[in-house]
Amino acid sequence: MLESVFKSEADRQGFWYSAGIGVFVGLLIGAALTSIVGILRVHKAYEAASASRQPANSTPIALHRGPLAPIVQGFVDQNGRPVSTHDLLGKVRIVTFLSPLGDRYSPLLVSNLMNLYQELKDDGMLGKQVTFVSYNVDPAHTGPAQMADFFQQIAGIDPHTADWHFLTAQPSAVRKLVTEGYGVHYRQISAAEYAKLSARQRADGEYLYAKAVNPLAAQYKPDYHIIGHDELVVVGPRDHVWARIPDASTVSNGELMRFIATLLKLPGMPGADQPQPAGAL
Repeated sequence: MLESVFKSEADRQGFWYSAGIGVFVGLLIGAALTSIVGILRVHKAYEAASASRQPANSTPIALHRGPLAPIVQGFVDQNGRPVSTHDLLGKVRIVTFLSPLGDRYSPLLVSNLMNLYQELKDDGMLGKQVTFVSYNVDPAHTGPAQMADFFQQIAGIDPHTADWHFLTAQPSAVRKLVTEGYGVHYRQISAAEYAKLSARQRADGEYLYAKAVNPLAAQYKPDYHIIGHDELVVVGPRDHVWARIPDASTVSNGELMRFIATLLKLPGMPGADQPQPAGAL
């Protein structure tokens, strides 16, 4: 049938050439639409989280470029694999400080961040543009085995494939990095001291942390608590600290998404049209 339409071999060649160009252009348009849909999904997640978690009259936390993040050297992750600063560069880092046996800050914080983790994973940004990094603030009693169990039981994610680096080292190395490098002054107190501290905070209306479910705490039954580590730090792709957030277990995922969008300069996202500060991000 096509032979009756084409008057010459040149007509046939012209037809197939035009058809090939059409298919190629269609594939380019499809790829562009897929990228745009991904960005819009992240934007919608940001808006939904902001509307549900952030009070209308609250003041957003501003990003300010601070010092370089402390050098990571001599640390291993939850799988016992060495991790250094080189492995973390080029990505926005959501940095936290966790106790695997904790039943207050740590499980609450991880549960809160899992929505953001899943959204970033669904949109192909996790591990490529954004990564999660946590430091073990109880290295004297726990190591990679307990850290891996913590991820499995609290976050429900496979510690071997997680784009979340849970790092530990010798206690002195951890304390130096966390307290001197990030300014997070955690400490260990006895269960009796913690009970007294909690009672004083309740009396003053300052106690924010209800006991959370952590099967590891029930399994190991520690007679101590690690306190003073409920903070979150945002580190930019070029290793600068950009935000420090106290009471991290209550932080809005929408606020964190805003930080990520600004630091990555994502098109169509809040903060992407702001002028770049002096120096590279």
